[in-house]
Amino acid sequence: SYTRKDYILYFFKYIWCQRKNKKEIIIMSNISRKRKQPVVSEDDGDGATLYDDFNSKIQIQNDDEVEDDVNEDEEEEEEGDDDSAEIGEDEDEAGTEGLQSAELDGDDDDDDDGEYVPHPHAGINYADASDSSEDESVINTVGNIPMKWYDDFEHVGYDRDGNRISKSAKGDTIDNFLKKEDDPNYWRTVYDQLNDKNVVLTDEQLDFINNLQKRRYPAGFDPYPEAMEFPHESEYAMRPDQPSKRSFLRRRGINHFDISQVYKLAQKIRDGYIKPKAPKPPQYYDLWADKPKEEVNEWLPEYLQPKTSVYRPRGRIIAPKVKAPGHNESYNPPKEYLFNKEEEKEWLSSDRRDRHQNFMPTQYKRYRDIRQWQGIMRQSFDRCMDLYLAPRRRKPRMVKEWDYTKYLPELPKPKDLRPFPTEEAMKYEGHTDRVRSITISPSGEFLASCGDDHSVRLWEVSSGRCMGQWDLGEIVYCVSWNPNPTFSIIAACSDDKVYLLSPDTYILSEPKEQVKILLNANVELINDPSWGITWQYGTKEQAANGIHIILLNSSGKATKHVAWHIKGDYFSTTTPDAASKSVHIHQLSKRNTQAPFKKTIGIIGCTSFHPSKPYFFIATQTTVRIYNLAEQIMVKKLQPNLKWISNIDVHPLGDNVLISSYDKRVAWVDLDLSTKAYKTLRYHKLASRRAVYHKRYPIFATCSDDANIHVFHGMVYDDLMKNALIVPLKVLKGHSSFDDLGVLGFLFLHLFICLELN
Repeated sequence: SYTRKDYILYFFKYIWCQRKNKKEIIIMSNISRKRKQPVVSEDDGDGATLYDDFNSKIQIQNDDEVEDDVNEDEEEEEEGDDDSAEIGEDEDEAGTEGLQSAELDGDDDDDDDGEYVPHPHAGINYADASDSSEDESVINTVGNIPMKWYDDFEHVGYDRDGNRISKSAKGDTIDNFLKKEDDPNYWRTVYDQLNDKNVVLTDEQLDFINNLQKRRYPAGFDPYPEAMEFPHESEYAMRPDQPSKRSFLRRRGINHFDISQVYKLAQKIRDGYIKPKAPKPPQYYDLWADKPKEEVNEWLPEYLQPKTSVYRPRGRIIAPKVKAPGHNESYNPPKEYLFNKEEEKEWLSSDRRDRHQNFMPTQYKRYRDIRQWQGIMRQSFDRCMDLYLAPRRRKPRMVKEWDYTKYLPELPKPKDLRPFPTEEAMKYEGHTDRVRSITISPSGEFLASCGDDHSVRLWEVSSGRCMGQWDLGEIVYCVSWNPNPTFSIIAACSDDKVYLLSPDTYILSEPKEQVKILLNANVELINDPSWGITWQYGTKEQAANGIHIILLNSSGKATKHVAWHIKGDYFSTTTPDAASKSVHIHQLSKRNTQAPFKKTIGIIGCTSFHPSKPYFFIATQTTVRIYNLAEQIMVKKLQPNLKWISNIDVHPLGDNVLISSYDKRVAWVDLDLSTKAYKTLRYHKLASRRAVYHKRYPIFATCSDDANIHVFHGMVYDDLMKNALIVPLKVLKGHSSFDDLGVLGFLFLHLFICLELN
């Protein structure tokens, strides 16, 4: 019970809670007419106490009476809203002063007491009703992020304890079809992407979804509830000192309240109460003057003396602090910091960028034994130039912030473009001098290499074993394997001769029948002096060693390049210093030779055949000419804007050409697009030696004298309206350079193996 002289409650709410076998009634007061100190009413004898405050609380300590009240409330809820009306009538007749019949006039009569009447909604545990089970269903705690970030991992997120949540096994199309036929709840099963599990929808959830699709209200929802009448009097009524509503009405973009504030500020400026800040006068300092001396107080200790004020310009650039030297930089470092022979060899052979330190620790017994650094004069000069040219003031540049990412093309990730070469798998050792060229058999089982040691060696790819060796007596510049798997023949260029070798001598002990027919020594040789080439058969000893035919260049110049036609009967040789006789096309079956040019067209470096058309590619110093051998006309003249072309390679489809040059660039030319370069790759720091396409996969690579090989993804589309896609994939490092020459050539083997030579 309580008295009317306390707060008059306007809005209240009853909440029943059950806490450790105790039942409480909490009255939440929102608005009160008067702000007074909380009043504690006297005990009415039954153990009920009222605390009047903005958050009033009544605790009933008698559990028996509370249980009776709960039972009465349940009966009242079953009867409906009529009970609440009857309660209101009883209160009016009896003149009770319960919470429902509190008057609004604030009468302070202490004699009238009323009985407690529970609210119709009493007994409902709102605290339990507000609890949601959504938090319990959420197992994954990664938050609202794109779940595609976890596509490459074996887990889908983390639970509340920080443990990984493994991905659930996902069936294929057949499993999903069988599950659809066997599971009756398949039609109501949805996939939870966050928790990586399937959830079966309940009937209530399906009804809710159907109502959303049909734009209907859910069951039990009243869209037009009864209006609640509020009292007219309020503690928060409008005061006269507050601005009127008219001041917030906008007229021509400015309201009257803002205008009045502007007038007040303008008046204060006229009266002199508000003064603008005067600009600071410029200050000038003598940068080369001595530091100012501060007065020293003799009565203060040293640590309390004022610090010397030395002027430092705001734009002064502070020099970076150099890292303190360690034990390895000492003139007499400990033994554990000294390199052994293997570490010294590894440090000297590695690239400067890959070294963990830029010097080699050296031990001296005395300090005076240290040799003078050779670059000390250069370093002193550079330091003096830095002091002389150092800026005295830093001028900030106004850089406009712009999003440069929208101008970059969207390229796929390298890991999605596998396979491609990534690391060294095997090394073939045996040559005693520089290796100049390599070639692969059509089956991919054998490898032939040549070099400055006057030899051509035959290797087994899988084991790295040397199967055989031919000693030709001169430097061998180039070797090329016949691309026709029927004819196992190798062409080797050595000085002014071209040797046709049969590797079956070491592989099968004797050549195949097709090779014997093609290299038959009984075919009559017709040598025309106008050819500039003389055909010769090898001696019996050479034939037994696998050397069957020798082509001799009458000009005496060195032949440095050879290329086969895809059918295996024709091949071309290039002699750069032979002027008009620098290119020859030979037919092996008829022992015939043609010199297609009568005039000099420039220094020719290499040639190549088209894989499907009768086209012949000739690379001069700055251009690539394409000739039609059937019609004997020039089809195109490619101008890739390179200074000196080193090598060319034609795409297996024949529509694109890779051109490498000694000026560190590689050009990709699309024959259907233009005679100019479609893309120019500038990734190498030294001369680019060669660029090669893969025969089966959309991969190509380039090598250079910087001892690096760059691997790219090069996809060519059938759609003529779509350009080729070029994506950098990998840089293969770790190769050694000899006499300023790095990787001279490489080839792709099988799927994604890359062979390089240096």
